[in-house]
Amino acid sequence: MTSGNDTHKQSSTQTSTSTTATPITTTATLTQTNLAHSQWYQQDQLIVSYITSTLSESILSLTVGYTSALDLWECLQHHFFQSSMASESALRFQLMDLQKGSQPIDSYLRHAKSLADSLDVINEPVSSKELITSVLQSLGHDYKMLVTAILNFPPLPQFADLRACLLAFDAQALRISLDQNTVLMATQSSPHSAGHTSFPSHRGGGSSSNRRGGRSR
Repeated sequence: MTSGNDTHKQSSTQTSTSTTATPITTTATLTQTNLAHSQWYQQDQLIVSYITSTLSESILSLTVGYTSALDLWECLQHHFFQSSMASESALRFQLMDLQKGSQPIDSYLRHAKSLADSLDVINEPVSSKELITSVLQSLGHDYKMLVTAILNFPPLPQFADLRACLLAFDAQALRISLDQNTVLMATQSSPHSAGHTSFPSHRGGGSSSNRRGGRSR
């Protein structure tokens, strides 16, 4: 049998356990929670202010309605990711569509390298092989002999080596052209040049036969 004292002790123990298991929210706990949130909010707003102060007006307009640093950052990340994707497509298309045309070889090479560097900035690097191939295939007929030689003797050169080779080839072609023009000008200015005939003058009239044989009767 259970005595009255034992029943009383069990009841007291259950009451004590129940009281201990139930969390008690005190004024001090609420104060600490509010203080921590206030500190976090102040720091978060400082970050928001710093980020927005570095943005241009056109980009800043995209951030309207984003009040936390996390939301603001995700908004900017999404925007610039989309922009970088568009930039990558445009830059790669320009690299594939390179045309030297009449521009100097140095300008052509700097333009090709700038496209590759721009792709590298947005974490979409161009391989050395891709850059060299794009440059070679767009040089035009004047460089056909050099391009053929490079492609027939792999591996492909690095960009710096290709640039030096093309500049030397261009300088040599220019010297040959200048020498040919000099020879042509000298030939045209010579009195004995081909196609130029000198005729003697005949004073006093009459034909050459009259002068040799006298007047015929």
